[in-house]
Amino acid sequence: MAVYLELTLVQGDDQSFAFTVTDDDAQAPANLAGAAVRMLIKPSKDTDDEDATVVTLTAAVTDAAAGECEADVPASAVATAGARWWKLTATRSGQHKTALYGVLWVQDT
Repeated sequence: MAVYLELTLVQGDDQSFAFTVTDDDAQAPANLAGAAVRMLIKPSKDTDDEDATVVTLTAAVTDAAAGECEADVPASAVATAGARWWKLTATRSGQHKTALYGVLWVQDT
């Protein structure tokens, strides 16, 4: 089951986030070897993932066996303050999983 997590970012700043993806069945870190991990930033949770307004970022797997990855969010993705929706997905061997999701708050500076 995906984990709900609210994030707060600073408007107009480049920012990095480290995440740990877990395997629900094993109750342990998921092995991300060979996985494509993406972070999506959407105007709302109802926005389709493939919509042109969605910012799709590739997350770098930093320790596959430990389920660790990092996503770099460019300033252009958080240029305006307000609430958005985000999620982190992992795709491996044709299986797609949403690992984390939630409200993304962009704070006015």
